Amino acid sequence: MHKENKLNELEFIDVSDFSDVHLIIHSFPLETVSVYEQYLKPNKIIPFKISAVPLTEVALEMVHANLGVMCMPKWALKSFQVPDSLVYKRIGEKGLLRSHYLVVRKSDTTKKYIQDFISNFTDEFSTK
Repeated sequence: MHKENKLNELEFIDVSDFSDVHLIIHSFPLETVSVYEQYLKPNKIIPFKISAVPLTEVALEMVHANLGVMCMPKWALKSFQVPDSLVYKRIGEKGLLRSHYLVVRKSDTTKKYIQDFISNFTDEFSTK
């Protein structure tokens, strides 16, 4: 979110805080959006406005203009230039955690590039 967004004053974003926001998502349907499926839907919260913006660069510009908030893991934004005016906030007191899975053919498990990928994946996504 933009640092001037009223939610920036909070330590973390509670589920009830989403009822008054413009939520910028990557695409519809909502059932494919983690924050909706895991956090908002079970608590029967629907944001004031929801816009699907499939290009991350455009979504970041909208957030930079303080036109809404976007829920995205930090690792997904590493390859983008995130303006200093944007801030990160946890969703919920403990954050919103997701499970990631890797599937590898048995015949490929001994290949070095596969082992390196699994090692990097584990380092990046293990809970710290």
